[in-house]
Order: sequence, then C-alpha cells, then structure tokens
Amino acid sequence: MYYLYRYIMTSESSPKDSSILFNALKFDFVNGNSEKPNINLASLKDALNAKDNKVSAVLTKQKQVNNILNSEITRLEQKKSQLVNAQKGQRRVLMMNESYRKRQQEYTKLIIAVVVVFALVLIMRYMRVYFNVLPESVYTLLHILLFVSVIIYSGVIYVNVSSREKINFDRLSIPGPIIEDVGVLSARNEAAKLSGNLLGISDSDLCKGAACCTKGVTSWNETTRRCVVPNT
Repeated sequence: MYYLYRYIMTSESSPKDSSILFNALKFDFVNGNSEKPNINLASLKDALNAKDNKVSAVLTKQKQVNNILNSEITRLEQKKSQLVNAQKGQRRVLMMNESYRKRQQEYTKLIIAVVVVFALVLIMRYMRVYFNVLPESVYTLLHILLFVSVIIYSGVIYVNVSSREKINFDRLSIPGPIIEDVGVLSARNEAAKLSGNLLGISDSDLCKGAACCTKGVTSWNETTRRCVVPNT
C-alpha cells in the first residue's frame, strides 16, 4: 500500500487524477479487498486521461454553444432596438399628421364661417334690392353683427391655433420658465448687497428682512425696508 501511495503521489498525472486513484483504491480496501489488487495503473491513468479529454471536448462545445447563444441574443437585442426606434418614428409621424389635420380643420372652420357670412350678405343685398321688406337700418345692423361675429370667431380660432404646439396640436404651447445666467444673478445679488436692499438677494440660504440686521448695531426700518443704524 505504501508503494502504491508513493506511485500515485509521485506520478506525472495531475493531482486531481491522483486523488481519484487513491480514493478508488481506498474504497476497495475498506470493502474487504485486502489482497493485492489486480489493477493496471497505467491503463487506468490512460482511461482517466481519455475521460478528461472527452470532458474538455464537451466543455469546449459548451463554450462554443454559449458564444453562439450570446451572439444571437446580442443580434436579437439590436433587432429589437431597431424595431422600437422604427415604431417610435412611425408614432411620431402619425402624431404630426394628426396634428396637421386638426390644425387644418380649424382653418377650414374659419373659411366656412367667412363664406357663410358673405353668403348671408349677398342674400340680404338681393332681398333689399328686390323685396325691400325691412328698413335700411335693420340691414345695416345685420351687416355689422355678421362682420363683428366673423371677426371675433376668426380671432378665437387664430388664438386657439397659435397657442397649440407645432408637433402635437392637443398640447398647449406653454413657454418654459426664464432661467437667468449665473453671472447675471450674481451681479444682481451683489448690487442688492451694496445698496442695502437685502430683500433683492435671490438666495434662500441668505438672511432676509429683519433677520439680516445685527442685534444692537442696526435695526429694521419698515419704511425703507433696510437695516439702518438707529439714531442715538
């Protein structure tokens, strides 16, 4: 057993193979096979090496399959991204077309209103010439009401269309807040400090109003709204 163990540990095989051989022989002896085992260590080593080669080949195939799957997943992700971008582009085009249609619809309403007013004016003119059943003042008043109505209606439509976004007609075009430049803000704050107008400082971390006055040195003047030195 000693010589067998020495052969295993000093063999050129890997520590993993030596451990497998040693454990196999130990199992054989533990189960009552105390006689000299009839084992060809060289052939057993060759068998283990052959198994290792097969396992290595399987692992290599698995790596190749894994690389193929990763490549396919990457390709599908790129395809998905392209489809999503194309879908977003189509939605944007549809939204722009719908916005253009609604805008043109408002203009069409305006044109129809103008045409109706002029048609009524022509009808009243022919009625005044051929029938003349109403006094002249009534025709004049009707003309004024018609023209004022169409002007007001046109103004309402124009304001409504102008207040909408160019891309999305369903959304109001609200201007964003005015963001001052850092240099302009600093200059204004510095000017407010020099003039003593501490309320004009646009910084929430600084004091404001009477809190800026030094106790026992200055006091808050409600008239000038500044910290002033009290008269002694």
